[in-house]
Amino acid sequence: MATVHLICGFLGAGKTTFSKTLAEQKSAVRFSVDELYLQLFADEPTHEMDAKAFERSIVALNDIWPQVAKAGVDVVLDFGFWHRALRDDVRERAHLVGAATQLYWLHVPDEVALARCLQRNGAPGAFLISAQGFQELRAGFEPPGSGELSEMVRG
Repeated sequence: MATVHLICGFLGAGKTTFSKTLAEQKSAVRFSVDELYLQLFADEPTHEMDAKAFERSIVALNDIWPQVAKAGVDVVLDFGFWHRALRDDVRERAHLVGAATQLYWLHVPDEVALARCLQRNGAPGAFLISAQGFQELRAGFEPPGSGELSEMVRG
């Protein structure tokens, strides 16, 4: 049976680094919504994210990864999973194809996360972020609740 690994965390938590390592360890296929979005919808480094285009990226990946899991191959979903509704939706999709799920919550202090974001500004595959933008987005992150099985990874 395949396992769907959900990588959850706020900006700068180390999700992409962790997901790449996990995919290698598990011989899994990794899917990154940020990388797909930036490849399809951004011509250069950007602060802006079009919510509709981002949602389309998630929908497209949600059409692909269940097929991989159904074929018996582990997948690592580097989606951020800022909202429980998205985590619950993915868990249900995994269940429908007979896959197990494992949620990893990557958590670092905000000052460490912000420093990482500022350091990677302009790097390929990363959004640009300002200190103000980081703080404004912070309120939109819903950490996993007590009813969600997860493994916390501190960095």
